[in-house]
Amino acid sequence: MISAAGNKLFYHTWKKDDEIHFYEVDFLIASNAKIVPIEIKSSNINTHKSILEFCRKYSKKVYRQYLFSQKDIGHMEQLSFKPLYMMPFVLEELSGK
Repeated sequence: MISAAGNKLFYHTWKKDDEIHFYEVDFLIASNAKIVPIEIKSSNINTHKSILEFCRKYSKKVYRQYLFSQKDIGHMEQLSFKPLYMMPFVLEELSGK
């Protein structure tokens, strides 16, 4: 899949340790020779364990991390919260255009 900014989008899932459930990251894109994980939430933005675990697991390869929802702009450590309408601007910035 190609994003509006021309980036290839990927989906990533991996099994939780000693469990039958999986972590999942909605989208991964490349920017500045690193990975940018992106989560999309329709309601509860307080449940974002997968993106945090992904960033912990691949910390040396993560450039930025985003959670898009219907909520306002915010930050929690390195995780940036953005409203959905800002996604095209973030993707354009990440593509360097």
